[in-house]
Amino acid sequence: MEPTKQDAEAMLEQAGGIQLAVRARTPREHVPFLAWGLFVALFGPIRDLGDDSVLGGILLWVAPAVSAAILVTYLRRSRQVRVRPRTPNWLALAFGAWVVAATAVLQGLVDGTISFAYSLGGVLGAAPLVLWAKRLRRNA
Repeated sequence: MEPTKQDAEAMLEQAGGIQLAVRARTPREHVPFLAWGLFVALFGPIRDLGDDSVLGGILLWVAPAVSAAILVTYLRRSRQVRVRPRTPNWLALAFGAWVVAATAVLQGLVDGTISFAYSLGGVLGAAPLVLWAKRLRRNA
């Protein structure tokens, strides 16, 4: 008995479903950059509020825990399915240097003059991370 056109179409449809399932389980590279950017952006306002409010103090503990949970989940999945990263190591190091410069240096310089120095440093530090995550997601 020879395969028919309907059998071939059914096999192709089944293969397409398997491909979609595999793609859905592969780790997305934009997730850690987005999580890192959101953490940096939100940590500034939390730090500005954290000195005087109970909510800010609680969020100073919750925000790193949520960010760590996202990153640990990503790292576990990336060990299961090896995917070649599209972000070069030098760019990741440049992002890290930018975040340190924007958060530590800028916040330290303008802390006495601007009341929202940590918020400003957080937003400036997070901007390239979130934009890079958006680019990675668009090209995925």
